[in-house]
Amino acid sequence: MRIAFIADPPSSFKIYKDSTYAMMVEAAKRGHELHFMLQEGLMWKDGRILGDSRRLTLTAKKDPWYEAAASKETPLAEFDAVLMRKDPPFDAEYVASTWLLELAQKEGARIFNDPRAIRDHSEKLAIAKYARFAAPTLVTRLAAQLQRFIDANRDVVLKPLDGMGGESVFRVAQNDPNRNVIIETLVRDGAKSVMAQRYIPEIRDGDKRILLIAGNFMEPSSIVLLLAPILFPVAVKLGVDPIHFGIIMTINMEVGLIHPPVGLNLYVASGIAKMGLTETTVAFAPWIVIMVLYLLLVTYVPPIATWLPNSIYKVAG
Repeated sequence: MRIAFIADPPSSFKIYKDSTYAMMVEAAKRGHELHFMLQEGLMWKDGRILGDSRRLTLTAKKDPWYEAAASKETPLAEFDAVLMRKDPPFDAEYVASTWLLELAQKEGARIFNDPRAIRDHSEKLAIAKYARFAAPTLVTRLAAQLQRFIDANRDVVLKPLDGMGGESVFRVAQNDPNRNVIIETLVRDGAKSVMAQRYIPEIRDGDKRILLIAGNFMEPSSIVLLLAPILFPVAVKLGVDPIHFGIIMTINMEVGLIHPPVGLNLYVASGIAKMGLTETTVAFAPWIVIMVLYLLLVTYVPPIATWLPNSIYKVAG
């Protein structure tokens, strides 16, 4: 397959955590042909949607990690798949790109994800559908509203609606001497919408439940493919050791696989042992307790998971 990635310049990739790079590596392993283009390389020309694309070859090295051929104007419909991987800001040019991609779809291009879905779905405002599960939240362009929200909630997080990766995210306390400057910087005299949310101290401990739940009905490789690109950048941004995060994720998934009511390995073991599901669950119970205790230890005492790999890296270095 010929796969085209619409992304930021490859030279800007942080390959130790970039999910687009991970997708490229896996595609290359499977023998697919890689191409990339910048957002500004999209164009409508001579009645067709084209991309100023380059063939990309991975070098299997850290630097440089790729080699790029000469650029070529290619109709998007000629690729087997086009992946829109451009990072925010979600500005007018981003919207314009989704318009062009919709036109490319009508020409037969296979665009992932759907351009309309990318444009219409706000990652931050999506919580409005589940407001009763969210912390107190305000979205506004009015500085006075933000000031009142901070006074009411005492400790809040402010962030722009169009940012990503923790960019321009501020934690502001009621007595913060810089609160006025932060608000003025974010709203830009009422020109920019800002989301304010009450700060939840427990966020420092993270939320592992999603991995336990996913392990109940999905096998590990699927969980990694779907959730790691979302959770890993957040964990790194919060200062979590990447090795520690990977081990926590693995143990969570394994616990989920043997955890009732629908842990997949419960059914496998039940079939092999020719025992009823309830019988199997009871037999698994001591091991589930041990694994949960181990998960708690590894989560809250990071050196248990990191001392050995860190020691190896020091020796290798």
